[in-house]
Amino acid sequence: MIRLPLSVDALNLTELGRYAFSIWSARPENHKKSMKAFLLDMACPDDFIVKKDAVMTRCLLSFRGANAYKLQSATGGISYANDGYVVASAAPSAPCILRMNAGVVSSGSFVMSQAPRFVLTVDVDVPEHLATLSVYVALDAGFTVFGYFKVSAGNFIRGTNRIYLSWNDFVLPAGKLRADFEAVPIVTWQVRVDCNAAGSVNVKFLSLNAVSASKGSVLVGFDDGWLTQYTAAYTAMRMYGFRGTIAVTPSRVGEVNYCTLAQLKEMHGAGWAMINHTYNHVNLSTLLAVDQFNELTFCRDWLNNNGLGDCSSLVAYPNGGYDDATLAVMRAGGFTMGRTVREGVQSPLADKYQIKIVNLIPSVTIDRAKAVVDDCNANGGVVWFLCHRIEATEPSTMYWSVDKFNQLIDYLFTSGANVVTAADLIV
Repeated sequence: MIRLPLSVDALNLTELGRYAFSIWSARPENHKKSMKAFLLDMACPDDFIVKKDAVMTRCLLSFRGANAYKLQSATGGISYANDGYVVASAAPSAPCILRMNAGVVSSGSFVMSQAPRFVLTVDVDVPEHLATLSVYVALDAGFTVFGYFKVSAGNFIRGTNRIYLSWNDFVLPAGKLRADFEAVPIVTWQVRVDCNAAGSVNVKFLSLNAVSASKGSVLVGFDDGWLTQYTAAYTAMRMYGFRGTIAVTPSRVGEVNYCTLAQLKEMHGAGWAMINHTYNHVNLSTLLAVDQFNELTFCRDWLNNNGLGDCSSLVAYPNGGYDDATLAVMRAGGFTMGRTVREGVQSPLADKYQIKIVNLIPSVTIDRAKAVVDDCNANGGVVWFLCHRIEATEPSTMYWSVDKFNQLIDYLFTSGANVVTAADLIV
């Protein structure tokens, strides 16, 4: 890889086959359109990103090619999209299993060695209907020795999904080790789609990529501006110089049990990011597009007018509610990021309007939270921890205990985690 001396940004591209490359340009804005068109013709598409720290990927598997796959199950359907990628169709109680056609697809470049993380890229038409999605890889042509990744409901969004996976997510067969799957090329593979009782689903499979090892980032986020975010969280985090991110609802500022404007300004002055949580904390998916726009714009104006506006175009959807109209409003209105309440580690290549979180609710133990940090530190990605009320007890899912929160902050420091705010995620 060659880096030009005048580089200011990197354009991350994934080449055909097993190699990845990055192109640096002193004026990348002149090349975005033509380079993106080139990227879309590749076998393993990824987001066209422009950022200072490019994420290197290696394409393990492309799901494109006429007659490359066959229907392995007695139920479900197979088709190919106009761009050549295979589509699996499943109905309630009718899973769809597709397997590589031997002799049609070459497995020579599909080696899983030295890959700490993987990104599975799929398009989903109705995520509410998708129960599980699995990718199986086998060491033999008869598919008797295989392992698999399995992604469950709650991790999917409408449209393109880039799902971060690690070896911790890989289910090994009895008697086999990770080393067995790293030592030799994968011989064959298959995918499986299961939907729930709500209805059918179509999944277009695009690629499975390996992602280079790099230390990830941890964001400690808070919704609504509850008072304990100032009295408990701010106090604990400033001991280590950590900064947090608060999704602010202006109509609640200064109300009982909520932060005052002065407290928000104090935290903002200490480097905390204040992002948009709509003016009245309404589920955007229940509103007309014009009302969604007003809720987002009124909140942005309030943040800007009160000196808190450097992240006012970054949105956390109240109650995780959004729809296609919301995404259109976000783009048209100049809002640059949207955070959901869907669970998962965030891939740097993922949709910036549908960012995932790790929700800190009573059922999440401190050991579980530490394990998420360890995985992020070792394998990369972005973990957005989401908290609401930090209290002594945990009477509902709105709470996470002070004791657990303080232990997490201590661990972020002792583990050397890269703690960021939403402002650091802006590309």
